[in-house]
Amino acid sequence: MIIKRLLTHPRLKRLDLSHNRLRDKTGRALGKLIKTVETLEELNVEDNEIGAEGATAIAMGLANEMTRLKKLNISQNIIQNEVTVLITLILVIIYYIHYKLC
Repeated sequence: MIIKRLLTHPRLKRLDLSHNRLRDKTGRALGKLIKTVETLEELNVEDNEIGAEGATAIAMGLANEMTRLKKLNISQNIIQNEVTVLITLILVIIYYIHYKLC
């Protein structure tokens, strides 16, 4: 519910949702948020219950070429190693595109 309202926030730069027992459903919504809110620079979802499905959705949101996200804290969730590798690869690609090619 809250995430839906944030999708239309015109100047959202930082979002801290740490320590809230968020699960995959919220992770999927956050993936959409990352794709949609072009002003978002920092996202903290530390110490929740986001699993592989939610983390993958967040990673796919990061793959959006319009994202300005510079800081992501997704530690202390229940993410599997494969998803951690996926997120790392996407962040490296984003860094390369935004900072090496520009």
